[in-house]
Amino acid sequence: MKRFTLVLLVVMLAGGLVYAQEKATTASVDGMRVGMGVSFGKETFPEISMFSPMSLLDFPTFYVPIQLNSMFRVEPEFGLYRVKMTSGSSSQTISIMCIGAGILYTKWYGNCDIYAGGRLQYFMWKQSYSNGTSSDSDKKDLVISPVIGAEAYACKHVSFGGEVQFNIGTLGNWEGGNSTDDEDVSFLKTKGLFFIRWWF
Repeated sequence: MKRFTLVLLVVMLAGGLVYAQEKATTASVDGMRVGMGVSFGKETFPEISMFSPMSLLDFPTFYVPIQLNSMFRVEPEFGLYRVKMTSGSSSQTISIMCIGAGILYTKWYGNCDIYAGGRLQYFMWKQSYSNGTSSDSDKKDLVISPVIGAEAYACKHVSFGGEVQFNIGTLGNWEGGNSTDDEDVSFLKTKGLFFIRWWF
């Protein structure tokens, strides 16, 4: 009896896994699906600090993937970062907010998909200095990125993936405070991200 129960449980578990796998593929391709996601990666910001010329930091971003059909996905995104640095009587606080969206073409291979497209990101910076006196300034940056990525579905509701971006950006000038910026700055760089998405 115990052996029969064990075999029955194994068969039910295997059948459930196969069913979940099939449902993951079907639900991901047919009809519209909406989810929530987060990306992890390293971001390089030049001259982020008065204490160092360059900082390497994590900038997690949250996404709302919307799979419109088997071929197209739109993905709004939102991210926040805030850091405060102190050295003696001097301090600096930097806040960064990112909003953007991506338009992606998706190609399915069973429980996996490969996608390519573009993302547009708008960064709003604000920084405050304090060294006996205080000053505030802000700036805005724009980044356009061709991207390519892939993801695999662990089950119907969860996918894991990675993405490579080619960032093309223009940096705005700091305005306000004691800022004297009057430069046109642009950049090109690559960036890698790891994604986790939860689908409803």
